[in-house]
Amino acid sequence: MRGWNSSLAFTPTFAELPQELRAKHRDGVDGSPWFAMPLPGMQQLRAALDEQFKIVSRSDAELLVADTLARGVLSTRFAEVARSDAAEHMMSRIAALTDLPVFDIHDLARGDEGRPPRLLLAADIERAIGGVRYAYVAGYLTADEAWTLLEPLATRAFTTYQGRDDYWREVVIATAFRTDSLESVQRQRETLAELQRSDWPAASVAWPSA
Repeated sequence: MRGWNSSLAFTPTFAELPQELRAKHRDGVDGSPWFAMPLPGMQQLRAALDEQFKIVSRSDAELLVADTLARGVLSTRFAEVARSDAAEHMMSRIAALTDLPVFDIHDLARGDEGRPPRLLLAADIERAIGGVRYAYVAGYLTADEAWTLLEPLATRAFTTYQGRDDYWREVVIATAFRTDSLESVQRQRETLAELQRSDWPAASVAWPSA
């Protein structure tokens, strides 16, 4: 359909416009080509990307993916707390916020059958996907470069989790850890329920087998 949601972009962006339009409007410095559809300027997008992900170049996006595959930001924080005196309280709090057995939260910090602990891998992958897409929207990556960075993240998710329910369940656990907020957990679960009821391909496409 050639809509914005048919691409990597999560918002209209100058990165997807013809070069002549980009040059004419100086990537948003001189406004949007259309009165009825204002586009955020590239400077605005890049400032927000830097604030949220500390990405100001293609190499920064590449580093985000590499760090995520090694051990992401959320997983690192979770592992630190899991080894601290606050571990029991943290695990119990997450279990209460998510209404999941506390043993499931403990299991994330433990390896099994020779595998390293998953920690909060699902959420780190989700964060890295968002950062890569944002880097594309902000013009640091071409579509091909973005897809190249997304592939190993997807492969790790598909080989680690049995299906989307397992994946999203652990993203919700990470939300509880990150926000310490019942409202945030409930809101995320409501969003996921809306996705499952929708006709978007992401709600029904088969989870690739490992």
